[in-house]
Amino acid sequence: MKRFEALKPLSRDHHRALSVAAKIARCADGELGDCWASLEDSFIPSLQSHFDEEERWLLPLLGAEPGLRRRLLSDHRELRDLMAAKAIEARRAFADRLKAHVRFEEQELFEWLQRAYGADGLLTARGKGNEAH
Repeated sequence: MKRFEALKPLSRDHHRALSVAAKIARCADGELGDCWASLEDSFIPSLQSHFDEEERWLLPLLGAEPGLRRRLLSDHRELRDLMAAKAIEARRAFADRLKAHVRFEEQELFEWLQRAYGADGLLTARGKGNEAH
């Protein structure tokens, strides 16, 4: 299904997240610290903002689908924990989890939202979610 206008900014963020995950995966263990450091000033804060935005306006829409709601929150919590960890294994796990999370949102969550709310309903919900903050 073609992505509705209200979800396009989040999908663009997802594209960037997949690029970052691929970059992390390509880094050798000895270079991973430098790779990660390059992300801490730009990508990590923008990912935090992305999670906050999704939680602010998508969570209220998921009342009819508690499984999607739990998965969204669980993934965000796990990714936040992995972002805070310093171990190489955690950073590798972060890249893998980030790819899986993006696939979940694009293929399951966003598809459900589009079917359940339609283009106009999502635009209205996005506006309400952004008014609160």
